[in-house]
Amino acid sequence: MKKVNKALLFTLIMDILIIVGG
Repeated sequence: MKKVNKALLFTLIMDILIIVGG
């Protein structure tokens, strides 16, 4: 469960970075 949560958090951060970078 923690691994899945970590993966979701990482994906969310990547999305934010893409939005900010764009």
